Amino acid sequence: MNFERGSEWRKWDLHVHTPLDHEWIDKPNIDFSKQLYEIESDIKEFSKKFVEFAKNEKMSVLAIVDHNFCNDIEKCYLPYIIQEANENEITILPGFEITVKDGSGIHLLVIFKENTKLEKIHEIVKQCFNPGETLNPNNGQVPISNKSIDELKQLLDRSEEEYILVFAHADRENGVLHRNTIQGSRRVAEWKKEFIKIAQISKNPKDFDENSFMGKVIKKIDQYYARDITYIIASDCRTINKTNTTNNRTYLGEKFTWIKADPTFEGLKQIIYESEDRVYVGDEPELLKRVRENPTKFIDKIEINWNEDYKGNKGEWFHDIVIPLNYGMVSIIGNKGNGKSALADIIALCGNAHVNENDFSFLNKERFKKGKLASNFKAKLIWKSGEQKEVRLDENISFDEIERVKYIPQGFFERLTNNIENKEFENEIKKIIFSYVPNEEKLDKKTFDEFIEFKRNNIEQEIDNIIIQIKQLSREFEKLEKKREKSYLNKLKSQKVNKENELEEFQKTKPKEILNPLKNEKLSMEMEEIYNRLADLKKDKDNKEKELNNKNQYLKELILEVENLKNIKKELFIINKIIKNKIEEITPILNKYNLKIESIFKYSLDISKIEEIINKKNKDINSIRNIIKEEYKHNPENLINQLNIINNEIQKLEEQLSDPMRKYQKYLQDLKEWQKRRDIIENEITNLRNEILYIENDLINDIEYIRKQILEKSKEIFTKKDEILNIYSNLKKSVELKIKEYKTIMHEYKINIDVSYKISNNFHKNFLNYINKKRRGYFKGIEESEERIKEIISNYQNINKWDDIKDFINTILNKFEQDDNYIINQVENLTDFITYLYSLNYIEPIYELKLGEKSLTALSPGERGALLIVFYLMLDQNDIPLIIDQPEENLDNESIYKILVHFIREVKKKRQLIIVTHNPNLAIVGDSDQIIHVTIDKVNNNKFIYKSGSIENQEINRVCSRILEGTLKAFDKRRLKYL
Repeated sequence: MNFERGSEWRKWDLHVHTPLDHEWIDKPNIDFSKQLYEIESDIKEFSKKFVEFAKNEKMSVLAIVDHNFCNDIEKCYLPYIIQEANENEITILPGFEITVKDGSGIHLLVIFKENTKLEKIHEIVKQCFNPGETLNPNNGQVPISNKSIDELKQLLDRSEEEYILVFAHADRENGVLHRNTIQGSRRVAEWKKEFIKIAQISKNPKDFDENSFMGKVIKKIDQYYARDITYIIASDCRTINKTNTTNNRTYLGEKFTWIKADPTFEGLKQIIYESEDRVYVGDEPELLKRVRENPTKFIDKIEINWNEDYKGNKGEWFHDIVIPLNYGMVSIIGNKGNGKSALADIIALCGNAHVNENDFSFLNKERFKKGKLASNFKAKLIWKSGEQKEVRLDENISFDEIERVKYIPQGFFERLTNNIENKEFENEIKKIIFSYVPNEEKLDKKTFDEFIEFKRNNIEQEIDNIIIQIKQLSREFEKLEKKREKSYLNKLKSQKVNKENELEEFQKTKPKEILNPLKNEKLSMEMEEIYNRLADLKKDKDNKEKELNNKNQYLKELILEVENLKNIKKELFIINKIIKNKIEEITPILNKYNLKIESIFKYSLDISKIEEIINKKNKDINSIRNIIKEEYKHNPENLINQLNIINNEIQKLEEQLSDPMRKYQKYLQDLKEWQKRRDIIENEITNLRNEILYIENDLINDIEYIRKQILEKSKEIFTKKDEILNIYSNLKKSVELKIKEYKTIMHEYKINIDVSYKISNNFHKNFLNYINKKRRGYFKGIEESEERIKEIISNYQNINKWDDIKDFINTILNKFEQDDNYIINQVENLTDFITYLYSLNYIEPIYELKLGEKSLTALSPGERGALLIVFYLMLDQNDIPLIIDQPEENLDNESIYKILVHFIREVKKKRQLIIVTHNPNLAIVGDSDQIIHVTIDKVNNNKFIYKSGSIENQEINRVCSRILEGTLKAFDKRRLKYL
């Protein structure tokens, strides 16, 4: 029989008797003293009932092991039961139960291969007893053999027949572990015989109290008895009548063991090597339960065929292909370019795996889709539920439809392994971490990014407000930095010298003094009156001019105050709008709880007071304009008008003066203008001197003070970002608990998901956009500047503390100060640059996968490949089928054997797993449940050919040895775990 689906869970009863046993209940009324032809029909009838009962109990394999086999092969049930069982697809493993002479008689089961000649078994049994001794007497006194366990093994080995020894009912009467059978060191010695690898016990190993003797033996607490052995339960039946069991005797199949293997002797051998994964005692193995409860998540088979109108003119390829698939682990093997990835791609397409089709190795435009070849073929998955959907092989993945299988194609895996700097792998981590967030805590968000955006929204608003403050401070910083330039200081000094020279020369232009004529001549009364009037007018003029200046200054202040108040009005309107929008946003949420926003939050906007002040100040502005502006000179109170009147009167009076008096008056006016100009020059010199002193003594302190203020604001942003980082940290806690579940198989292989800050990959580009790379400085030159900023970034891979961020920023800023240079000379827009640098927009929390303390970038390619694939196997919560195309391509054999295999064995317990591989450690040591060997026969019109079966299938064994390099070594590794 060929079991294409590979190793499946089946019910095995490995300790079965027939009515030859003297304790059989309701024995058939057959007189074995008669001739065979007289009783053969009765034996056949019972055998049919026997097999029918086994079939009803859904037994797949029976080991029939009557005591001492039988007296006469022709007159026993076994040959007839075997014939009947073959017709009903039940495997019979022939054998016998024997009492060896050790102790008070230890019972052993000897089980042979299904096609072993019964005569040969009979001959072996007879050699265990004295010549002529009746093997199965009617009186029930079954004789003890004359062989010890070791002697029995020697006899069996000499027979060259394949066999398996089993400790029969080990914890019961005549069992090796029963205290009345054998005791002390002899019992330990017999129990620890390594060539006996299976022990039948009375109940589920889990049901023994760990404080009991058997509990300590099974759980290896008692070191004297601790050993690797496979425990089974079996019926040791004495009836096929469920209603007639007495004296603790059970019916056929009442006790049985689930075994995942082909129903063959070779299948039975597998439980010696893989007992944990292949043996189950209980109602139903977990896999069968999951398949039964989730039939839509297990692929039953795949069918691939020609389209109806295709005649095979472009090659046979896939014609009438039907491959049943195991519900556990399937390994697809074959030589390079012979269809391994083809089958994986087709299953992924039929299962609508949400992957980039460019990653397909076979179903891509350069291969099978080239020239519309794929349009001639169709395929469908038939699920365990009976669902099926046919697709043409030239169709595309639909991301709008549900993903039925998860596919990790070789191209995708290689891209993640070789290009870990892109965000693709980080997004995969986010997907998996988000899958661990309980549905009730996902806040109705569909993706990780949506969830994070919702959680960080208010924090980002606070950060934006701080950035506005940083920009304001940056403007002040830029103003001060401009004064640091040497050229600016030199210019001031030059201006100061020029002004001093100007003043020196100007001093020489002082009007020549003219004496007051009044000291030498006496004025007439009329002239004295004019002179006094003129003095009063000039005094009045000075006062008016002073008043005019004051009014102008006051007007400026009023206009500025009005503008400030108007800006406040605008800000208030903006705040009002923001509040209204927020109220509209949260009102529906509050309504769910019958809450009114008015009862929780009250505010009102009243700008009437502001309007009142603005109106008053506008009146003052208009009033002052009436007084000081020339366009209002018709107004009697207008100062320009008044000054014009005074000037006209002064001019008229001066015309009445004597020539000496006129000259004197002109001298006074010129002196006044000269003094005014001199004062301006002296003020300019004073201002220049003060500015120079400020630059030389105080500028650096002020710059540092502004930088300190900006830095404090940046620290506030970092504190806010820490709040976002905490959101990330909290989200990964469930994942960390999941990782701990694998602690026993991880050993020193410690996987961590770390949350840390990372400098954006675009930082160097954004940074260099601000730099004038033609100017002298550290960042001069296009290639040189990029190389240098990348070098700085490389030194700050770990920036999880504020001190790290501060040091990063200071390191960059200090580079601008090298070689007596200044940042203002090298940056195009200093305000925007400083705002960008201190805003920390380029620093974001990320998830980082680590092996111990080593990040992905620090790992070797083998370590990195193993880590990435283990991450998927361990943490992906999906329970839909998982297909992985050649994960070993980037892994070393040590990583595969020591690490990857363990996780694959865990994953196949939870979901259907299909792996394309040419590595024996994955297929063999991973204990594939099904191996599919595929070939595309290029000589025979590109015909797709496959062979399928289990590891224990001899034909598959040979194929594996031929295709998979190192297969024999892998088989050895597999056995060494138990041998």
